[in-house]
Amino acid sequence: MYLLAAELGGALSLPNGFATFWPPSGLLLAVLMRSDRRTWRWLVLATCPANLAFDVLHGRHVGSSLWYWTGNALEAIAGAWMLRRVAGPAFTLARVRHVVAFVGLAALGSTMIGATVGAAATLASQGSASFGPLWKLRWMADVIGVLVIAPVVLAWTEPAPEGLSKRGRVEWLAFIAVAAVTPALVLGRRYVPWVSPRLLLLVVVPVLGWAAWRLGPRGTAIALLAITTLAIKNHLDGVGVLSIAGDVTHNSILMIQAVLSGIVVTFLLIAAGVAESDELEHALRRANRMKLEFVSTMSHELRTPLAAIMGYVEMGRDARFETADRLAFLHDIDRSARQLLELIEATLDVGRLEAGRDEARLEPISLLAFWDDLRTGCANIPRHDDVELSWGNSVPDRVLVTDRRKLTIVLRNLITNALKFTERGSVRVDAEIDLSSVIFRVRDTGVGIDPDDHDRIFEMYRQADSSDTRRYGGTGLGLHIVRRFLDQLGGTIALESTLGQGSTFTITLPDAVA
Repeated sequence: MYLLAAELGGALSLPNGFATFWPPSGLLLAVLMRSDRRTWRWLVLATCPANLAFDVLHGRHVGSSLWYWTGNALEAIAGAWMLRRVAGPAFTLARVRHVVAFVGLAALGSTMIGATVGAAATLASQGSASFGPLWKLRWMADVIGVLVIAPVVLAWTEPAPEGLSKRGRVEWLAFIAVAAVTPALVLGRRYVPWVSPRLLLLVVVPVLGWAAWRLGPRGTAIALLAITTLAIKNHLDGVGVLSIAGDVTHNSILMIQAVLSGIVVTFLLIAAGVAESDELEHALRRANRMKLEFVSTMSHELRTPLAAIMGYVEMGRDARFETADRLAFLHDIDRSARQLLELIEATLDVGRLEAGRDEARLEPISLLAFWDDLRTGCANIPRHDDVELSWGNSVPDRVLVTDRRKLTIVLRNLITNALKFTERGSVRVDAEIDLSSVIFRVRDTGVGIDPDDHDRIFEMYRQADSSDTRRYGGTGLGLHIVRRFLDQLGGTIALESTLGQGSTFTITLPDAVA
């Protein structure tokens, strides 16, 4: 692949052999960006034989070739390292900030290394040109190579977008047809002399705009590659827009390189801006859909205990029921009222969290006393008849510095969920001290959670099963509150679960032991 990229650059070279566009620079940079840093040295070394083969085939000295390769390797490593530092390993062309970093650090910045080394090597071996113009030509060739080739590799190695609509597939087919016909007309112009290469410029802006607006970074990268190679080819053939009387000079090459660089940067930024806008729109629609689901769920969850309370009150007024029955009604009314109160408190907690008005109030508490109070408070949580709730007995009497109310809500929410989603078996709650940290675990033998849902269940309004036909109730707020409260307490939560085999939630509060 590296050798083919070099041959493409060779095909678009000046008569003296200087490349106007050097694709290997962009290819190596993109490969390093998508690879583990521990493999960089081997990937760079693997390009050396291809670089030597290309230069030897084109009559260049081996010593000069090694210097050219060294310059290209150093610029690729420097560019990839700087991009990783700024954007991290999850670099994407769908972020304006990432594209700006790519242009400034990799395309314009690191390519100065390769241009300096390459120009010095050429001057030392040939001595027929001044350093300044030679450096500019090589630098712009590397800049174009990075700007045009790297986005193709980077965009097409990102996760594919969700399934295309019928309209999207038609647009891609039309784009591919245009991208195939236009180069064919340019390369085969002696067979179609009535088509002027300059007339094909009329399709440049519409095609690029179309790709950036509708096809994202993938379509934009392909369009920019096709247009850049065709523009340079036309210019070298003396029929480019910036060609004067068919002459090709260093200044005209620098001019076409600068113009193409500006076009590439502009449309990469447009594509990234459109992608960010689309993502934001999708997120807003998703949030709106989740809120509608929450409203629907909340109305059901509120209606159920209210209806129970009203029903039991009505039966309690009936003189035909005996005192024992009425006491049972009062017990059921109390349970439904507590359920209703928990729903209201959860909603208020979320409201305070979102408004930033719910700060943690840290205070020293006894772990043993807290544990006893938690056991007592959880005794009335509804559960299936075949489910046993057990507690660890070896809880040390240590002092914790934490928010008692928030920690109680965190553990009670986890225990409530465990009992709700366990139809038979057991739920066990344990606590232990590890140096200065306290660790709580809630294990159950319930339905389990699919690995794909492990992160999703902590989102607001989300549950593992949010369909209308789900078997279990709930508003989707409990685990979201758990994570937010733990963030305030400086704690973490870990989930181990397999669908159908139960779940284990582990809470760690570091430095909580006084």
